[in-house]
Amino acid sequence: MTATERINTKEEFINTRNGIKIQTITLPGKNIDQNNNQSEKHLIYFIGGNRALKSSKDYTPNWDWATEQGITVHLFNYPGLGLSRNNSLIRSNRVKSGIAVVTNLLEKGIKPDDIILFGDCLGGHVAAEVHKNFKDKDIHLRCIISNAASSLKQASLYYFGFIAKLKIFLAPIIKLVLKIFGCHWKTHKIVNSITPYTMYFNREGDKTIKQPTQLATKIEKIEKNGRRKDYQKKEVFKDFEEYEEFFKQYTILRRNDECIDPKKADKDVHKLPITCLKSSNKTDYTFPELIKPGSFSGNIISPIPHLGPEPSNLISFAIFIKPAATVLSVPLSSTKASFAASASNLLPAERHANWFTT
Repeated sequence: MTATERINTKEEFINTRNGIKIQTITLPGKNIDQNNNQSEKHLIYFIGGNRALKSSKDYTPNWDWATEQGITVHLFNYPGLGLSRNNSLIRSNRVKSGIAVVTNLLEKGIKPDDIILFGDCLGGHVAAEVHKNFKDKDIHLRCIISNAASSLKQASLYYFGFIAKLKIFLAPIIKLVLKIFGCHWKTHKIVNSITPYTMYFNREGDKTIKQPTQLATKIEKIEKNGRRKDYQKKEVFKDFEEYEEFFKQYTILRRNDECIDPKKADKDVHKLPITCLKSSNKTDYTFPELIKPGSFSGNIISPIPHLGPEPSNLISFAIFIKPAATVLSVPLSSTKASFAASASNLLPAERHANWFTT
């Protein structure tokens, strides 16, 4: 970390009304074009497991792919981890802390459309719950779920390798335990398709979140099911179908051996950083290429790569071809007034229903 980067990295604390103290570490976006008249994006990272972030550690190399594109990255510790305070056993406190981090940005005047929730593994479930909490208030945030199961109950059953008959007896017990600790989360009921607001990824050969329990597997089953339950009914976004079909090809990722230390070649793909992943098909797009913006226009994902006059001039997957004069809309939605962030009101946000504009 350079001296300048160390100075710019900020550590702050957010105190909530219910007694939770949250430690945040902010990595500011670089090279923001002030003349571009585009909004800066803010990515909130929901870490997986029970790892604690340390303000003394240099996290910039892990997030250069984002900060170099002008995205400000917000890291934070869940209650009971690092310098964050409150009960760490009650997992619902993690959702409350995530809500507090988002609310803090809204209070600072950041538009909902410029906030991206990015959850990994268990953090993916937390991010989905935070996404739902604000969506229920008609505040629409971007949400990328990586490395997550369809539900914690299914992940628990398969992780311990229980045989089919045993699952019948253990399922209600596991469900009860998850409810007690506030984490009976059914993420597939929140994120069950690719939309301008939601994206999901899983990993090929994952030994922790096994393929039958992966969120991508559950969504594929939902897509094949002709009779949908209420939670499976998709929101329809104008002119988004071709983008959805395109991105379905890239929801499963595999290890990128080119950036993995040979000494760690046997490491479970579940534990690899996102910079060491690429698409499982022949395109070999890296994970950061799939989600980062290629310009300061505020774009987050790109539906179709653009070929230049020479094959070597292939423009990055993340440099977008915007659908000209296309505005994606949510059915039955009315035009909303611009969002004025306030902890006291959290009024409905204006719906910019796509990843491509600010």
